[in-house]
Amino acid sequence: MKDYKGAIEDYDKALELDPANAYAHNNKGDAEYHLGKYKEAMNDINTSIILDSENSHAYINRGEVEYHLNDYKAAEADYTKAIALDPKSADAYHGRGLTRKKLGDHEGSKSDLKKAKNLKAEKTQ
Repeated sequence: MKDYKGAIEDYDKALELDPANAYAHNNKGDAEYHLGKYKEAMNDINTSIILDSENSHAYINRGEVEYHLNDYKAAEADYTKAIALDPKSADAYHGRGLTRKKLGDHEGSKSDLKKAKNLKAEKTQ
């Protein structure tokens, strides 16, 4: 619903009850990212990854922040980690494809974007 401020308030309440809730940290970080609070987003997403290093969504979210901050090498590494954890993640392939384009890897970009499109099509079937 794009109520990112309200979402952050809710995640803060959840984290008061369970400070080790990796999903709440990750989702709070995503909401902070959408509000342009990149430092806060990075802190919460990093905490999420420390608490649960197997959550592909956290690596995707961190990749988005890094991409926005023009840290394309770090973003590419995080999208690649997300793909290793979830090879059917269209979002991870899409993010890595956009990142590879920024890095000048046009063939890698094209391949990743095609893979993302195919994965999204598979989900709708």
